[in-house]
Amino acid sequence: MGRMKFKIKIAQPSLFSHLTTVNPIKTDDFIFRIHYKFTFLIILFVYTIYCKTLWKYDILSCSNSAAGKSNEIASTFCFATSVYSVTLDNNEDKKTGRYPGVIGFEDLDRKENVRYHKYYQFTPFILLVQIIILITPRYLWRCYEDGKIAMFCEGISGKDGGPVLDKGGEPYKRRRKWLGEYFVGSLGHNNPYAFFYAGCEMLNMVSVVFQLYFLDVATGNVFSTHGLGPIVKNLLQSGGKDDPLSFGFPLVAKCTYSYYGPSGNIIPHSAVCTLPLNLVTKIYIGWFWVYLIFLAGLNTLNLIYRVAAIGSYQVRLRALREYALLSKSDLRYIMKKCVYGDWFILTLLAENLDPEVFVDIMNEVVYNLQLDKVNA
Repeated sequence: MGRMKFKIKIAQPSLFSHLTTVNPIKTDDFIFRIHYKFTFLIILFVYTIYCKTLWKYDILSCSNSAAGKSNEIASTFCFATSVYSVTLDNNEDKKTGRYPGVIGFEDLDRKENVRYHKYYQFTPFILLVQIIILITPRYLWRCYEDGKIAMFCEGISGKDGGPVLDKGGEPYKRRRKWLGEYFVGSLGHNNPYAFFYAGCEMLNMVSVVFQLYFLDVATGNVFSTHGLGPIVKNLLQSGGKDDPLSFGFPLVAKCTYSYYGPSGNIIPHSAVCTLPLNLVTKIYIGWFWVYLIFLAGLNTLNLIYRVAAIGSYQVRLRALREYALLSKSDLRYIMKKCVYGDWFILTLLAENLDPEVFVDIMNEVVYNLQLDKVNA
């Protein structure tokens, strides 16, 4: 019963514990760590800055020329409903001298050119959802992994913060023997462990693709319409009138509403609204979208490698050869007995153990395999 309590305690880590604690035992690869450390910290930083900025500046401020009507009321109304901009031909904007998207009532009949903007209402929640999405695969993996590799490395790694056993002492020899026997005894039973990790890697890829799609839809398909090249070019040039991001993140937009006039008739009116935070938001979202493209590329390459490792004995052999300074015959002998999950355990051990210690463990594995063959 006591052991069950212990397992439940470590199988439910804090959602943000990977930021407050340093875990020197590596149970994932570099690309996996990019998601829940680097990318997570980027969004968390922006989320914090954005929320602090809201205390000082308005997301949206509208100027109302209607007699007796408050600018504050207009701003509140436009924030709660939406603002719009109109995409006209670039030459048409140059002729009129108007800021892109700011038009009069005569252009509203061209419905196909009207672009409504509502994302600013949900920006803090969008950032919060992104944070949760990014750390979910790591949280699931930590729950499932449950300190297995840390248990294997206890006393022989030195990375777990505990005492390191003397390589010439009996405790070290007993630990080495136990690891060799345990690994040989569990051959063929480690695939669920390894495939769960592969599933979490796939979940990372899905989260990146979802965020790319979500950012594109939230900004009116600006990114998919213009593509990577024009977006990067305009980000490097700090925007301008031809900046494609200005259509998704306008600095000036309009809002229409109606009120009753003195005679009781309904009078349509439009207010010009400024969105000053978009000056920074479009730069952040633009570069973050480019970064997500890069991250999607890394994830794709990583998944290709993972599929190759699952399907190819030669790929696994070459990968393990980088860690283990064993003879080719011993290494081949071990790998012929291992399925993908067993190989995955060995690579994690190689990441966390001193090369000499890892070779000792591998030699112990060879000895136990040969012993089992003799006993059979």
